[in-house]
Amino acid sequence: MSGQQLIRFDFGDQPLRGAAVRLGPQWRAWAQQLALSEPLTALLGQAAVASVMMASHLKFEGKLNLQVQDCAGISLLLSQVDHRLQQRATLSLVEGASGDADWATLSAGGRLAVIIDADRRDQRYQAVVPTSGQSIAENLADYFDQSEQLPTRFWLAANQQAAAGVMIQQMPAAAERGDPPLDAFETAALLGQTSTAKELLAADPTDMVRRLFGSEGAQVRDARDVTVACRCSRDRIANVILSLGEADIRELLDERGEVEAHCDFCRQRYVYSAHDALALFAADAAEPPSDAVH
Repeated sequence: MSGQQLIRFDFGDQPLRGAAVRLGPQWRAWAQQLALSEPLTALLGQAAVASVMMASHLKFEGKLNLQVQDCAGISLLLSQVDHRLQQRATLSLVEGASGDADWATLSAGGRLAVIIDADRRDQRYQAVVPTSGQSIAENLADYFDQSEQLPTRFWLAANQQAAAGVMIQQMPAAAERGDPPLDAFETAALLGQTSTAKELLAADPTDMVRRLFGSEGAQVRDARDVTVACRCSRDRIANVILSLGEADIRELLDERGEVEAHCDFCRQRYVYSAHDALALFAADAAEPPSDAVH
């Protein structure tokens, strides 16, 4: 096991599918970098593995964003994963909110959104539901019931060392036919409920699926590595500075003497001196014009 692996599985001829994931060393480094409380780290890790499993069944190039905001306690929870299973996540609280509060308290009155930011415009999608339930796993099950009409269940766990989860879902074709709730899905859901956080965090995803669903004929279809890392860079920040325009940057330099930016995901701090910031505009102006015909 790579320590960062997702598997997809099915149930033979039953119209069910599933995914399981465990994030290890890279998640541990990410959690240490964000320095959140243990309850918030657990919450963010659960969102992270849920988004990876959700993205694993999508056929698109781009990014899936699982986003929670406008809550009593959560200012923003955002987990983003692309089609290569490169994942990053962040969490910030409303000023004064307790970092030890539970999901129901922190998410009260908010919104949970799933946003598909696909490279192709006709594949882009957004759905929003109210935050609900005693856990993000319950809220996601409600999302799939309301927005996708796909019976889906999640079992999620995370701490400072690892994050893991299992998801099962009725196949879309069965849902489109209007089939009633399937005995196979209900049986699998009952079996999934026997999992514990300790087991999820310790087990290899394949072993976990075999233990939970082996009696129902679960078969692993494929396995993929997951990367937990930020995509920010000094070059990306330079493009942001250029987009603001030289006049605004000069005004900022007059006030502060430098340009400072922080990545919202990894908290990395980027600082440009006046010389370096203005050099970006000089280099941009010196680039030859494009030959493209507009």
